[in-house]
Amino acid sequence: MEGMCPKMKMGLSVLLWMQVCFQAYAVSYVDRRVEKSVEIAPGVMMPSVNLGGVHGKPSNYSLFMSLGGRGLDTALLYGDDVQIEVGKAVRSSGISREDIFVTTKVPCCPPIDSFYNITCQPDWWNTTANIARDLSLLGVGYIDLMLVHWPCKTKEQSLATYLEIEKMVQQGTARAVGVSNFKSDDLEYILNHSTIPPAVNQCQFSIGKHDDVTLQYCKAHNITYQAWSPLGGLSGVDVLNDPDVKNIANSHGVSAAQVALRWVLQAGSIFVTAALKKEYLQEDLSLFSFELTDDEFDLLASK
Repeated sequence: MEGMCPKMKMGLSVLLWMQVCFQAYAVSYVDRRVEKSVEIAPGVMMPSVNLGGVHGKPSNYSLFMSLGGRGLDTALLYGDDVQIEVGKAVRSSGISREDIFVTTKVPCCPPIDSFYNITCQPDWWNTTANIARDLSLLGVGYIDLMLVHWPCKTKEQSLATYLEIEKMVQQGTARAVGVSNFKSDDLEYILNHSTIPPAVNQCQFSIGKHDDVTLQYCKAHNITYQAWSPLGGLSGVDVLNDPDVKNIANSHGVSAAQVALRWVLQAGSIFVTAALKKEYLQEDLSLFSFELTDDEFDLLASK
């Protein structure tokens, strides 16, 4: 515990000093420990490792599940073909539906100006219809986690979309609801005006590209933070060729990707990534047999 405990002060009992010291150690330990699944809402466990894919860049969902993966991620934006493929993989897996976790997302229209120049298609403006279409394309009975894919232009519009997906929990067509790409002020408005708090906020997050303010806000409000592009591919960050990432990978006998993903987990975030090859899928699922030291984590966090 050296380096974690406060210095002994006059008037502070040994017992109290030991309690403070133990709490400091416990926080450090919990921050480095990661679990294979997390509770995002009462009784709803979500895998820490999830697999996604977009139109033209699918992932091998069936192989992922055969290797032990259970979390699948998709969205209306990603295309009907991807939604259909995810649903087909679930139904043909031979795995009980209750053991697979499916996340999908609906648009928020009109979108906030800063979100990747997204333009809402004419048939995206009706959230109720979007939900029905998602359920139909996937054909998996219910959604484990439904997200609002991005904030609308105004907080009131974002809330209106969120309240529509909130009804899914009440109707039994979703087990949990949340948001994606929301900042702390967007989340604050949702929390203050909704019945069911967001279970998850899925955001861009990787070594070299991390919004620590939003991450800490989510932690403080019991909202699970989920990273998209955890390897930096969509962020313009060359994480896998970073010299420090490669050196740390060599010291642990793992790949650079595993170091990058383990860093995300130790930061307090779960993640969704994409892969086709068996070796990469196996690496994604093999992150729990090593951990980054505090110095290693801090070095990567400083980027």
